[in-house]
Amino acid sequence: MQVDEFTTTLLEIHDKMTSTNKNEDIRLGLNRSEYMLDSETSSVLQIDYLIIISWPWLPCLLTMMNDKIF
Repeated sequence: MQVDEFTTTLLEIHDKMTSTNKNEDIRLGLNRSEYMLDSETSSVLQIDYLIIISWPWLPCLLTMMNDKIF
Protein backbone atom coordinates (compact mmCIF):
# COMPACT_ATOMS: atom_id res chain seq x y z
CA MET A 1 0.00 0.00 0.00
CA GLN A 2 1.36 3.43 -0.94
CA VAL A 3 0.93 6.09 1.73
CA ASP A 4 2.55 9.38 2.65
CA GLU A 5 5.58 9.59 4.93
CA PHE A 6 3.56 10.58 8.02
CA THR A 7 1.18 7.61 7.66
CA THR A 8 4.10 5.29 6.96
CA THR A 9 5.71 6.38 10.25
CA LEU A 10 2.45 5.77 12.14
CA LEU A 11 2.17 2.29 10.65
CA GLU A 12 5.80 1.52 11.56
CA ILE A 13 5.17 2.61 15.17
CA HIS A 14 2.06 0.42 15.26
CA ASP A 15 4.03 -2.57 13.92
CA LYS A 16 6.77 -2.06 16.54
CA MET A 17 4.24 -1.79 19.36
CA THR A 18 2.32 -4.91 18.32
CA SER A 19 5.52 -6.94 18.00
CA THR A 20 6.94 -5.66 21.33
CA ASN A 21 3.87 -5.75 23.56
CA LYS A 22 2.04 -9.05 23.16
CA ASN A 23 0.04 -8.69 26.41
CA GLU A 24 -2.17 -5.79 25.34
CA ASP A 25 -4.57 -5.37 22.46
CA ILE A 26 -3.06 -2.44 20.55
CA ARG A 27 -5.05 -0.69 17.83
CA LEU A 28 -4.26 2.13 15.47
CA GLY A 29 -7.05 4.52 14.52
CA LEU A 30 -6.51 6.97 11.68
CA ASN A 31 -9.11 9.71 11.45
CA ARG A 32 -9.37 12.71 9.19
CA SER A 33 -11.45 15.85 9.10
CA GLU A 34 -12.95 17.59 6.11
CA TYR A 35 -14.23 21.15 5.99
CA MET A 36 -16.44 23.24 3.75
CA LEU A 37 -17.36 26.90 3.60
CA ASP A 38 -20.89 27.86 4.65
CA SER A 39 -21.91 30.52 2.13
CA GLU A 40 -24.57 32.03 4.39
CA THR A 41 -22.33 32.62 7.42
CA SER A 42 -18.91 32.62 5.67
CA SER A 43 -17.69 30.20 8.30
CA VAL A 44 -15.75 26.98 7.87
CA LEU A 45 -17.67 23.93 9.07
CA GLN A 46 -16.45 20.41 9.73
CA ILE A 47 -18.36 17.80 7.74
CA ASP A 48 -18.69 14.05 7.94
CA TYR A 49 -16.24 12.08 5.80
CA LEU A 50 -19.09 10.03 4.31
CA ILE A 51 -20.41 13.21 2.75
CA ILE A 52 -17.05 14.20 1.26
CA ILE A 53 -16.62 10.97 -0.70
CA SER A 54 -19.70 11.79 -2.73
CA TRP A 55 -18.13 15.07 -3.92
CA PRO A 56 -14.81 14.20 -5.64
CA TRP A 57 -14.40 17.79 -6.88
CA LEU A 58 -14.49 19.32 -3.38
CA PRO A 59 -10.73 19.06 -2.63
CA CYS A 60 -10.03 21.29 -5.63
CA LEU A 61 -12.43 23.91 -4.30
CA LEU A 62 -10.94 23.65 -0.80
CA THR A 63 -7.48 24.21 -2.23
CA MET A 64 -8.66 27.33 -4.06
CA MET A 65 -10.43 28.53 -0.90
CA ASN A 66 -7.29 27.94 1.15
CA ASP A 67 -5.23 29.97 -1.33
CA LYS A 68 -7.63 32.91 -1.01
CA ILE A 69 -7.83 32.78 2.80
CA PHE A 70 -4.13 32.31 3.47
